[in-house]
Amino acid sequence: MAFGAALQRKRVRLALSNILALLTIFIPVATPARQNTHRATARQSAASSPLLTEAEALLRDGRNGEAKTKIEDELQRNPANAEAYQLLGVACVNERDFAAALAAFQHALHLAPNSARTRNSIANVYVSQGRLDLAEQEFRIVLRAAPFNRDANYNLGLVLLAQSAPAKAIPPPDYSPNVLLPRERRP
Repeated sequence: MAFGAALQRKRVRLALSNILALLTIFIPVATPARQNTHRATARQSAASSPLLTEAEALLRDGRNGEAKTKIEDELQRNPANAEAYQLLGVACVNERDFAAALAAFQHALHLAPNSARTRNSIANVYVSQGRLDLAEQEFRIVLRAAPFNRDANYNLGLVLLAQSAPAKAIPPPDYSPNVLLPRERRP
C-alpha cells in the first residue's frame, strides 16, 4: 500500500510539473492563442505610444533587454501607463524574474483594476512560483467579471487538474432549457 501511495504522489508531482511547464509557456505575449482576447486592447494602448509598439515587437523577437529599455523610457514619460507596466511584467517573466514581474503586474492592476489581462498575468506568475491557491483565486476573480474569458477558464482548468481536482476542472454540462434553446424559442 505504501508503494501505491508513493507512486500516486510521484504521478501527481509529474503532472504538476508538466502543467507548470505548459503555463510558463503560455504566459502573455509569448503566445497569441492564450491572449488573443486582449490583443485589440493591447494594440490600441501600444499604438498611443511608439515606444510601447517597439517594445512589443522586441518582446516578440526575444530581445527583452532592449524592450525593457523602451518600456522604462515610456514609464519615465508617462508613469501612469498601465500597458507599460503590463509589458514590463511580460519582459520580467521572459527573464524568469517572477518577483519583479509580479510587482509590475500589481502596479498595472492598481492603475487599471478591471484588467482581466493583468489578473491573468498575475495568476500565471503565481503558477510559475507554485502558488496554485493564489493563482486559482486570481483566475476566479477574472471569471466572476468575465465568465467566458478563455484564458482564465483554460488556465483555471489546468490549475485544478494540477491540484488533483478534475471534477472541478471539468464541470458537468448545463442542460437547462435556456442554454439549449435558440434565442427566439426561449420563453
